[in-house]
Amino acid sequence: MVKRRTFEFVERATGAPFSSVLERAPAGVPFDLPELAPAFEAAAGGLRLARQSPAMHPRDEMIFLLHTAAEIEHSLMIQYLYAAYSLPKTFPQITWRLTLLGIAREEMGHLMSAQNLLLALGAPLNFDREDYPFNKLYPFPLELRPVSVQSLARYVLAEMPDLAAVPPGLGFDLAEVRQDAGAASGINRVGALFELMIELTAELGAPDIVAISPGYQAEPSEWRAAINNLVLAKVGSVPDMASLLVQIGEQGEGSGLPAVPDNSHFVRLFKIYKAAKTHVAAGGTLALDVPHNPSVLDPKAPGYIAHPEAGAWADVFNHRYRWLLAIIEHFLRSDATAVRQQLVLWAFEEMTVALPRISAHLTTLPLRDAQALQAAPPFELPYTLALPARAADLWRHQQLMATHAVEQLAAIAGDSALKTQISAISEPRLEVIRNHTSNMMT
Repeated sequence: MVKRRTFEFVERATGAPFSSVLERAPAGVPFDLPELAPAFEAAAGGLRLARQSPAMHPRDEMIFLLHTAAEIEHSLMIQYLYAAYSLPKTFPQITWRLTLLGIAREEMGHLMSAQNLLLALGAPLNFDREDYPFNKLYPFPLELRPVSVQSLARYVLAEMPDLAAVPPGLGFDLAEVRQDAGAASGINRVGALFELMIELTAELGAPDIVAISPGYQAEPSEWRAAINNLVLAKVGSVPDMASLLVQIGEQGEGSGLPAVPDNSHFVRLFKIYKAAKTHVAAGGTLALDVPHNPSVLDPKAPGYIAHPEAGAWADVFNHRYRWLLAIIEHFLRSDATAVRQQLVLWAFEEMTVALPRISAHLTTLPLRDAQALQAAPPFELPYTLALPARAADLWRHQQLMATHAVEQLAAIAGDSALKTQISAISEPRLEVIRNHTSNMMT
């Protein structure tokens, strides 16, 4: 994961030289100082990231920022998914649930586009999540939260464009949203990161782009980009790179909005936030009784899933989440058409069948035997997401993933429609994987 970096306000936002601000904020995060909160509001979203110091080569700095962007997209994606899964399928929550699921899919598109951009630069892929300790390039520390007015306000601030780009008739009040978010010290606007990357493209040239990389990049049609409103494109030149960064920013985390503002994450999240606030004021409840940060790995965590069946299914969920990321990265490492088609099929089985249905089942089970709280998908990652370098070992890794998936399901007591359905996805993969590993051994 990327190492900790910091950002600064431009002098117009702080009203003070950078040097004097940094003297009072050794961590390099000036708006964490209480007296600068008004300056943040006055700056109207004017946060700008500083270039790295000591200076980095532009290509290296772009790779660093793209790794950070990929981790942010991944983190936002699972937070939006968890928020969606925390909502009951009743009105009005069902409409918010569908919107959040749509935004989460678009974040997956952003994550895939970040990998295309990294491939274009000949850089390592990155499917990891945020750094630890908390990296101040992120909007806020990653937390899996059921939907609340506070969590929605935080998402709105993270996706906020420059204030000048906010549609006048939207009714957006920055001070109100920041108060509801509990953001006295500020929440970092992700758009600043995209603005810096777009600026950096001016310092890149044709030699920085790997000519053969489009053969490995994600093809929009393969990933059903048009159907799912994904911003996804292949990158074969520096102008392609700049164009894709602008498009991602307009949909999600940039300084401006698309031609139809209602298509942006910011506007859609803001509308859910306002509707949820009205719903709560009228005495309504928002989310299911699911925990913050559920876990099967930490027995001391407040969100520890102690119920035996719920714990078993949560462990299955974690493994398949890891497997999905491995499938996608394996896809991006291969240029063989048949292999890519097979891996895309498996990825969609995980994204549209396995993970959503296991998540839905988890919220019907208790967190603990004698507790009102319900279980929920933990989205926990293993010790590493790193994949082997050789093609044969990639397939050996897939065999490990598939074998363990089958063993996990076999260990769950009893029979159920869900167990049968997930087994029907998992078991056929073993034969495909054995064929690949056998062919590579001969």
